[in-house]
Amino acid sequence: MRYPAHTTAASSTGTATLFPTGTATPTRTTTGSRVTRSTLALVSTLALSGCVAVVPVERAPQAIAPACAAVVVRLPDTIARGTDQEQPRRETNTQGTAAWGNPASVILRCGETPPGPTTERCINVNSVDWIIDETDAPHYRFTTYGRTPAVQVIVDNSRVSGTTTITDLAAAVSTLPRTGACTGIGDAPSTPSPTAQVPAPTRGSTRTTVYRAPRATARSMSHANKSG
Repeated sequence: MRYPAHTTAASSTGTATLFPTGTATPTRTTTGSRVTRSTLALVSTLALSGCVAVVPVERAPQAIAPACAAVVVRLPDTIARGTDQEQPRRETNTQGTAAWGNPASVILRCGETPPGPTTERCINVNSVDWIIDETDAPHYRFTTYGRTPAVQVIVDNSRVSGTTTITDLAAAVSTLPRTGACTGIGDAPSTPSPTAQVPAPTRGSTRTTVYRAPRATARSMSHANKSG
């Protein structure tokens, strides 16, 4: 199951189209193979979690960070409450993690290493920036961008909307310290640093963004919203 053709979610600056109608594979980073293995392990957890009372989730490297504790205590008891996709929260066996659904349809891990500049698509939902990886559809991986430490969320889109999930998680995740943001190229500083390299839009792209670090120090980050 794919996301609807024009799924959008509210952001601090308006609305942002979250999911394209096509099935284009996003460009991978140099850490892509490690991320893929991690994602596949979490997807396996989704499939097997209905057999156990406590969902087993491998904790992230920085899971014991106080900032992650602040996130976990604020997480909702239910995802998609009041809809036919409602997913109740489950108990997990490790610190800095959470799960919803039976079997689990959503798994969250706080304490991931914050991602650097990337060519993967980045969107803002309720003041939280997320990098989206659709490689393993219908299981989608969302990773916070510009938050330290990072949060990773795996969503089984055949059972619950990814848009709804990250919207419901935004209040808790927004407590993480903000260290940067995904912004439109038009919002970049007018006098970037000499080392900044803002790439031109590639053929077929619909949007290019740059990474904005604190105090307007810019490092380039581009991505394209691709359609099939």
